[in-house]
Amino acid sequence: GDLAWARDKLDTIRLVATRITEGQHLMTGMQEVFSRAVNTTPSDQQDSLREAMTALRNSWDQLNMDLNCVTAQLKALVARWEDFNDSRNKLESWLTETEQRLAEKHDTRAELGEMKTLLERFKHIQEEIESRRPDLDHLLEESVELSQCAKKDEAKKHTKELEARWDKLNVDCKAKRESVEREIQEHSTYQQSLQDTEKWLLQISFQLMAHNSLYITNREQTQEQIVQHDALLADIQRYQSTLDDLKEKGRSQIQRYVMATPDIQPVIERQLSNVQESYNSLLYTAQQIKARLSDSLAKFQQYEDTLESIMASLDECEPLVTQGVGDPLTLAEAQEQLEQARVVHNRLQGEKTRLAVAVQACEAAAACISRPSSPQDTAHAPIPDREIAVRVRLEDLIDQAQNRLTALTAGVSELEERDRQLASLGQWVADQRTQVTEWRARPAKLRSDAARAELTTMQEMLGTLGDKKMQLATESGAQPELEAQLDSLEDLLMETLAKKQGEQALIDEYRNSLANTQTYLDSLGKKLDTLERGSGLDCQHKLATLAEVGLELQEHGLPKVEQTKTLANNVIAVVSNLDSQQIEDQVKSIERRYNDVAKRVQRKAQVLAVTHKGLEAAQGEIGQAREWVREKMGFVNAPPPLGYENKATEERQQLLKALLKEAEGKQLLVESLDKRMQALHSELEPSEIQQVEGSLRLLETEVGELSGALKGEIERVGSAATQRKQFEDKLAAAQARLRDLATEDLDPIKEQPLTAAAVERELAHFKEFETSLKKFGDTDLAPLQKQANTLMRDCDEADKAKLQAVIQGLTKEYEGLQKKTHNKVTALADLLAGRRKFEVDVEACQAWMNEAEVALSAELRTANLELIQEQLNKYAKLNEECQRVGGDLAQLEKSGRQMVLSAPDLLTLTENFNCLHERHTRIAASIRDRTKALGTALEKCKEAQQRADQSLALFARIQGELKDLQKPIGSKVEDVQAMLDSYQKLLDDLKNWKNGVGDLEGVANLQSIVQQQEDLIRAIEDQLERLRQLLLLREQFIALIADITTFIARYTEVIRDIETGGHTTQEKIKKYDDVIVKIQECEALLAAATDKGEQIAAEGTAADRNTITEQLQSLKQQLTALRRAVERQRQQHEAAAAEHIKLAAELDTVLEWLHSHEAEVRSRPVLNIDVSSVQREQEKHKELAAEVEVYLARVRAAQESVRH
Repeated sequence: GDLAWARDKLDTIRLVATRITEGQHLMTGMQEVFSRAVNTTPSDQQDSLREAMTALRNSWDQLNMDLNCVTAQLKALVARWEDFNDSRNKLESWLTETEQRLAEKHDTRAELGEMKTLLERFKHIQEEIESRRPDLDHLLEESVELSQCAKKDEAKKHTKELEARWDKLNVDCKAKRESVEREIQEHSTYQQSLQDTEKWLLQISFQLMAHNSLYITNREQTQEQIVQHDALLADIQRYQSTLDDLKEKGRSQIQRYVMATPDIQPVIERQLSNVQESYNSLLYTAQQIKARLSDSLAKFQQYEDTLESIMASLDECEPLVTQGVGDPLTLAEAQEQLEQARVVHNRLQGEKTRLAVAVQACEAAAACISRPSSPQDTAHAPIPDREIAVRVRLEDLIDQAQNRLTALTAGVSELEERDRQLASLGQWVADQRTQVTEWRARPAKLRSDAARAELTTMQEMLGTLGDKKMQLATESGAQPELEAQLDSLEDLLMETLAKKQGEQALIDEYRNSLANTQTYLDSLGKKLDTLERGSGLDCQHKLATLAEVGLELQEHGLPKVEQTKTLANNVIAVVSNLDSQQIEDQVKSIERRYNDVAKRVQRKAQVLAVTHKGLEAAQGEIGQAREWVREKMGFVNAPPPLGYENKATEERQQLLKALLKEAEGKQLLVESLDKRMQALHSELEPSEIQQVEGSLRLLETEVGELSGALKGEIERVGSAATQRKQFEDKLAAAQARLRDLATEDLDPIKEQPLTAAAVERELAHFKEFETSLKKFGDTDLAPLQKQANTLMRDCDEADKAKLQAVIQGLTKEYEGLQKKTHNKVTALADLLAGRRKFEVDVEACQAWMNEAEVALSAELRTANLELIQEQLNKYAKLNEECQRVGGDLAQLEKSGRQMVLSAPDLLTLTENFNCLHERHTRIAASIRDRTKALGTALEKCKEAQQRADQSLALFARIQGELKDLQKPIGSKVEDVQAMLDSYQKLLDDLKNWKNGVGDLEGVANLQSIVQQQEDLIRAIEDQLERLRQLLLLREQFIALIADITTFIARYTEVIRDIETGGHTTQEKIKKYDDVIVKIQECEALLAAATDKGEQIAAEGTAADRNTITEQLQSLKQQLTALRRAVERQRQQHEAAAAEHIKLAAELDTVLEWLHSHEAEVRSRPVLNIDVSSVQREQEKHKELAAEVEVYLARVRAAQESVRH
């Protein structure tokens, strides 16, 4: 079976073994009976009796042997299961720990040393995993056997799961290790690719500098150089794919490390950016050289084509320049000859510009692509003969064309001035005639200032016309056409001036009539204003004055309006549409003013009539309202009495509310009259308004006083009604409450309850009833009496008598009920005290019986002498208490027969006493039986104690030796081996003693002894396992220290060989990179050795820790010094290579500037005849020479730094 089954069976066997004493007791009794029976049995039956006894004794002995054998087998099976489970748990714990170690995230920070260290750790974990395979195989074999034994596959399945976890862990560790190896490979590949790219960039920069240093002066050399440069440019462009592959590797490095090491991204991106920028610079430089070569080729070709084109153009222009200058007859002929000469001159100037541009293009082409071997070489290329011939012929033709152009320009200017003056006069006449015609057709101006300005302009034009006629006669000779035009213009102007003056007189007459009409209407409006409020006239006088104003308006105002309309129609005929619209608006305004005055007179008459009628009506309504208010005020001031009934009070309240509504209606009447008077205020005089408002304020005050008195009376009656309503409700509630209380049974003579709880409940009920009755008297009846006394003050004699009779009857009924309740409560309190004493005595008997039954329910324990003696004392005490409880039961039964109970309670009491007597009898018998059984088991617990004491002595000795062995472990292998031997000897002693422990039966602390022995064995085995691991750890540590020491000695010589081997700078850098990689690998070994050394130091003494720390620190310092020496040498070589690149870049910059200004240095400026232009060119040349000298100084400085 499995572990649970084995433990269960072992517990069962142990239980059987504990009861062997009972069987032994029975066998002893059987032996005694057999001894007595064999002597009295006939001889023929004695043999069969002896055989039966022998068979029984043999069976008993066989049972003891089988019991011991099964116990040993079960213990062995349990131990095997426990060993299996312990080994399985240890393996499972190791798997969990190793899985967690593998699951930890490791940050290499993109450092090769960290990667090598991590790889070494994964190798160590892989070795540890492989070393656990034999333990796993042993567990698999054990699980198969135990599963077959238990006939269950749980152990096998669980072990299979551990095997699956081991396989997965092995695979994961291999995957991690391969991942780190791939990471190292990718990191190394990226670094190598970066170095190769930098070398290629340096080589290409040298080639481009060589291409940029050639000296080319003609088109054929340029074509040859283009072919060579195209091949180099194609190589550069193809190398972009290599850079893309390098970027991909760099991005891969960033993606791998950016989350754990964010600083890696800017570092790699800066490396890639530097490489790409260098490549882009090289590509841009190559493209610039390509562009300069192509541009130079085009400029050389353009120079040759331009010379041929200029020569052909000179052949065409020469006949036009050499022809003579004639005398032109007209301005058109002179202008035509001048335009031809200007075209020829401009064409020659253009050809001169083209020649200069072609020469500069040729010089720029040579300077753009040429790099002379010596920047100080100022020799110029010879000028071609074709260029000299073209330049001389062009200058000669330009001088001839300039002279002919000057002569023609002077003749054309004289003819143009005379024709311009005559055309200007003709144009003026035409413009003025158009202006006069426009004035004549234009309508008259309504505005006087505009009309006067127009007449003034016409008169000024008439004076100017006379001046023009005089000027024409004196300066230009006979011009009959112009003179006729001037005379016609003068006649038209005189007619227009007379027409405009007549129209203006008509407009002035209309304006005067309009002003007179408006003044008259304004005067009538002022008369109407005197009839407004505040004049001091009453309504009757205002109506008479208004009739006089209306008659005057009809007789004098209407004729004035008609006259103004007639003049307006005459003016509209001579003015513009806009002015006519204004005149129509003015006429409509006059008519509107007249109609407004007439309507105002009519409307004022109607308003005054309505106002007079409304004033008389308001005065009548005010008088009637004041009379009603005085009548109702008398009723409110002297009201009749209310009584004590709620119905009469409510009727009085309804009557007062009706009067209040009527008073509120009078208030609305006041507000209505007030609003009506507000509507009449605009037409009434202040005296009339004051008279009416005084009556209204008196009425409003009287109505307000009436409303206030009514509200106060309504509030008083409402409060009285509330009091009477509350009194009636409380009275009815008090009567109903007394009727409910009277239904309670208050008779003190009746059957008594059996239990104190029932009596207590009944007593509590009647006490609560008594409390509620007293509360009713205090909270309901007393306030009701006080309220009745208050109401009697507002009642007549009849109502007072009725109210007093009701209150007295209610008080008498309450006092009788209160007396009965007090008698009932006193009787129940006495009964409760007797019942409680009886129940306490019964419960004490029952409690003792419960405790006795609990004590007797436990099984007898015969494991040791102390337990048996303790149980005997306990049962003796129980026997004494049992006799005392029997006497108490008899006394309680006598008391129960004296109680007055109902039939059910009497039956219950009898049954309870019967049960108590039965339990008491049963407990007494059980105490006697157990006391007898314990007496026979007292002598059977002294036999097995001696062997148990011997076991404890052995365990104490072994624990002492283990305590002596608990000391720090030395750092040497021999120290660990000595401790291994000591622990192995102790383990052998314990296992030898373990074989005899199974014979101890009946000892109380047997399980404790077995457990202590198992704990000691397990502790020693754990210590042995730990010591074996420490032994392996020390051997690995010593091997790592030896490897690191050998590496340091070897690579110190390697560094010396690199410096003295005669290698180039790049080769030395590459070799130093390889050495750094090896040093990083050695640093990984040092990290592993440090981990192992720390583990060893943690188990050793302070001296061991100091020794290991000093040894590791010395190795670390030596390795760090070696790495710093390598890095220092590598940095020196890298600085030298970087300085070379910087000098190359400086030279490229200087040569680039010299190349860009070479055309300017080699070119010959085109000089003018004046001296100032020559001086300016000389200054420019000096400034250029100074700049060239500065750049040449930079070249000399670069050469000097190379020498050092």
